[in-house]
Amino acid sequence: MGDTPLHPPHSQSRPLRKAAGPYPMAWVLLFTAAGVAVARYATLPAGFLAAAFAAATLMAFITYRRRIGNGYIAIALLLLGMALPALRPQPAYGPAGTNRLHEAASERIRRLHLPPDAEAVALAMAAGDQTELTPERRAPYARTGTAHVLAVSGLHVGMVFLYVNLLLGALALLHRGHLLRNAAAIAVIWLFAAAAGLSPGTIRAAVMFTALQLALATTSRYAGVNILSAAAFGMLLWRPSYLFHVGFQLSFLSVAAILLWGIPLYRRLRTPWRAANAAVGMLVGDPLAAPFGRHPSAARRAAVAAKPAGRRSGRPALCRDRLPDDGGADRRGLSLFRNFHPRGIPSVAEKSVTLPA
Repeated sequence: MGDTPLHPPHSQSRPLRKAAGPYPMAWVLLFTAAGVAVARYATLPAGFLAAAFAAATLMAFITYRRRIGNGYIAIALLLLGMALPALRPQPAYGPAGTNRLHEAASERIRRLHLPPDAEAVALAMAAGDQTELTPERRAPYARTGTAHVLAVSGLHVGMVFLYVNLLLGALALLHRGHLLRNAAAIAVIWLFAAAAGLSPGTIRAAVMFTALQLALATTSRYAGVNILSAAAFGMLLWRPSYLFHVGFQLSFLSVAAILLWGIPLYRRLRTPWRAANAAVGMLVGDPLAAPFGRHPSAARRAAVAAKPAGRRSGRPALCRDRLPDDGGADRRGLSLFRNFHPRGIPSVAEKSVTLPA
């Protein structure tokens, strides 16, 4: 044995980053959410929670470089989650206050005097107001797998993010113009989120695209899972009852599944041939959606139809050469995309249901 120590230094010290793996914020969110869930069924005195949280935090600082320090951090986060519902008592559903920007956006759309179906779609897509979306109006979108366009989330915020960066791209040519572009992009993203009602999905998307804008500005690596977890953690700090909101649960679980399972699977199955990629999508997606009465093939055709040709002319055109000829059914349904605006979207959804699968 000689001079060999009984306890090597690496067994006494274990940094939190190494112990938590590549997703430290995911563990922070997990223990905090567990505390919020426990507090719903078991309430402890506020004084006890405060004293226990202070003690656990102190021990975490003292033993930070040791293995046991991770346990104290987990206990502190669990106690924090248990105390949040008492510190921020708000309902899971309903606005936390008056959102004048959201009300003004809805009123502005109603002044356009669109047809009832078009007005319901425009209110849902632009202002996050789904009060006029009846079950009959939702049905075509649900059957074609395009219901996500009716809920303001990552798709809509991503379009705002893209358009703002494209329109303000020339500012990068000015002295410190990139700072102005990044600040304007973040401001517009949150203005749109506020106008859309600040639903859990909208807030999640706004936080993630804000982080993406900052990552682009600082040329930093964009860690999607950690940013997603940080967004959920911040939302629970602001409104712990979000944990029991169905929109919050579905939004974060769906994005987490895409980041952890969907993207790696896509990278494994992707081939250099587009036809093979489309065939794999139909073989995997259609059997999974068929038992639920969904038609993802119709949604894919709708997406292809709205895609501009761009090679032969500068104006949008239907890509009929990329679609099979099914006796004219495709052409009849997809011709609605010539004028793609709120008046035509409900008709597109209804016609897509009748397209051959």
